[in-house]
Amino acid sequence: MTETKTRDQSEKIYNIGVVIGNIYTSYPQELIRGISDAAKNFPINIQFFPGTQSSAFFRGEADVVLKHNFDYQFNTIYDFAVFGDLDAIIISYGTLCIFLNAEEKADFFKKYEHLPWVVMEETVQQENASYFISDNYGGIRQIMEHLIVHHGYRKILYVSGPRENTDAKQRRQAYLDTMKRYGLTATDDMIIYGDFSQYIDDEVEDLLLANPDAEAICCANDDMAVSVYRVCAKLGRMVGRDIAVTGYDNLPRSSAMDPPLTTVDQNGYDIGQKAVMAAWQFCIGNCATENIVSASMVLRESCGCGNSEGKLLLKKQENNSLKELVTVLVDQVLETDILKTTSEEVIRPCRKNLLQIMDYLLEHSIDFADSEKSSTECVAALRKILYQTEKLRDRISLFSLSDVFRELGCLVAEEILSEQYREKYRQLISNLRYIQEYFQNRARYLWEEQRIRSERKTWLSPLFMQYLMEQGHHEKEALEEAIYGMKQLGIKSSFILLLEEPFVFETEEVWKCPDKLYVAAYHMGEEVHSYKKEERPVLTRRNGFGQFFREGCHMLVAFSLFNLQKQYGVLLCEIEEDEIASTYVISIQLGTAL
Repeated sequence: MTETKTRDQSEKIYNIGVVIGNIYTSYPQELIRGISDAAKNFPINIQFFPGTQSSAFFRGEADVVLKHNFDYQFNTIYDFAVFGDLDAIIISYGTLCIFLNAEEKADFFKKYEHLPWVVMEETVQQENASYFISDNYGGIRQIMEHLIVHHGYRKILYVSGPRENTDAKQRRQAYLDTMKRYGLTATDDMIIYGDFSQYIDDEVEDLLLANPDAEAICCANDDMAVSVYRVCAKLGRMVGRDIAVTGYDNLPRSSAMDPPLTTVDQNGYDIGQKAVMAAWQFCIGNCATENIVSASMVLRESCGCGNSEGKLLLKKQENNSLKELVTVLVDQVLETDILKTTSEEVIRPCRKNLLQIMDYLLEHSIDFADSEKSSTECVAALRKILYQTEKLRDRISLFSLSDVFRELGCLVAEEILSEQYREKYRQLISNLRYIQEYFQNRARYLWEEQRIRSERKTWLSPLFMQYLMEQGHHEKEALEEAIYGMKQLGIKSSFILLLEEPFVFETEEVWKCPDKLYVAAYHMGEEVHSYKKEERPVLTRRNGFGQFFREGCHMLVAFSLFNLQKQYGVLLCEIEEDEIASTYVISIQLGTAL
């Protein structure tokens, strides 16, 4: 994890914890990406404590039967945040408390009462707590009014999140109130309650079969809309033509769904960044803030709007130069949701760099797609453009860059430019297509590299875990071998932190977080070490994970180590956000090996 180069190396490094759940779904992944990117701008260590709901993966799979559900074991990791030496904690309440009832809420927050909180997806009234919550009611109201007023739909079904989740309750209330406001009926059999995941096919199918005359389905998030798309295809109903479907969140893949999903823009990446800023403010002694994050409707084809509806058309300005026209087009593209952010800190430099790229394309007559051109000339020109786009790649994804250039090419192609610009206009479109394809191919290449790395970890981790179990009668050597294995898998730093003795934790029991953990083995950089049981250093709630990372800034992720009902401790790793899922698998295998 690299630090900002201008940072004073002597300044205090703060520890900020992040308690987050359901990390297999898209919205928490957006939050994690925003948090980890924002953390690079501050002298802080970020420590993630991710829970999950693994049983949701198998919903709708008839051949998979889970005899036991050990999600409660995964979620004990939330309590181990007390070992983080934290200065503040970010709690993504909506991603984990969708499985908690109202009575458990106070007990949950009591775990962290000694810390300042930054709470997402929930309102809190406490002196040392900031919160960020989407304008859930306003977002769904916009969608519902569009479906009712613009399209004239009357039979609109609703796919809600869990009953006790605040986001879900506010969105569901907006659906009910808007139906009532327009004199429409919303009965109990027109609503189902999902879990914000895309694994609710059975519930969606029951809903549609019970309401064969439904004209539209409003979903409380984009992931559940994915399930609706699947079920509609199964039942032979084409989304956008036979039935309208809408979502909430405006996740990156929503614009790539078939048809593209009409949704509400709740930018998880931005919310994650704002949460880090609020936590940092607590660290330096500033006060709490309360934020209702605006939510705006994003119209696409899934609601029944035609492909041409809502397209931006350039106002004809006959006297404008081509450069001025292109500037207007760039601004129009950036006014859409194409960058997946509303942050001016991102949009402003992106606009500047895009205009520099467009200026270069207009000033040079080279055609990148023409293989007859001088290769030296092509390479020099391309390097110039890619140098500019490198600045953009730090702020937005390569797929988003590809979308920007595709949209610019489409808008330019739609405009009728004067005769004097005709030839340059054709070449400009060709070059925009070339750059779009470059970023698309580059993004696919990097995605493939990531897939290969993940596949390699999938193959290697069982091998070294198998060796670990074979060496089980030599515990010190076996744990050291496990640490070597994680080092070989590219994990920057890893710590196996065990309880004094394993203990059995049954689902009906009240969980009590232990007071001590013991360092059994670790690696930091090239240093690898393991300890005999009687020699293991002790970690306490007053002297925990922070002692390992007093210099520099790091991103750490903690995983519970367990096998069935038996608890062993924690695996703490320094990894990037895109490695969390594969490292989760390693933690499960390590628990089995232990």
